[in-house]
Amino acid sequence: MGRPEPRRSAAAIATTAVVALVAGSLLLATGASIVSAYTVAGAIFVPDHGAPGTAIVVEGLPLAVDCPAVDAWLARGAAPSPPITAVGDPRLLKLTGTVRIRPIGAGGVNDTRPGTTFEFRVPAIEPGVYATCHRCRGGDPGFGTFERGAASFTVDPAPPGTDTAGLLAWTSATLSPLPIVAGVLGVPLFMLGLGRRRHRR
Repeated sequence: MGRPEPRRSAAAIATTAVVALVAGSLLLATGASIVSAYTVAGAIFVPDHGAPGTAIVVEGLPLAVDCPAVDAWLARGAAPSPPITAVGDPRLLKLTGTVRIRPIGAGGVNDTRPGTTFEFRVPAIEPGVYATCHRCRGGDPGFGTFERGAASFTVDPAPPGTDTAGLLAWTSATLSPLPIVAGVLGVPLFMLGLGRRRHRR
């Protein structure tokens, strides 16, 4: 039979427990190691639908220490094909809004660590279902990647009497260049014809 393992002294056990407790407290106080204390569900638009002008809040984002600023986008269709994987995709419509930093209780009722939300108003775009995307800036690089939101967002029809001139600013249709070309060429041709008439006189 082998020798029995020496028992750890009470002082050694107490020292190990204190070190672990202090390390855990520091991680929670600084917002580090969020995986163990806070699970990021993904961006959720609340409410999940709205007409142009409706106020929307993007929740489910990382804590402020990891995501002090955020960009958010919409893209036509619940599941655009091919998938959108980068910020430079022309199908993305960047949303103009305000980042809010406030305690959100992400880790429980008594969790007062500040979290990030993004608030915007639905732009004047065509009604329909849109994919949601977001990206954190200025925090933990691990949260700075371009990501799809947890759910899609629906743009409701604009209420009667709403100015929807912005609907023409972002559509999937390509405007024909013929009217522009005709307008540009029309002026010189008109001047040329006027000059010929004067010459004949």
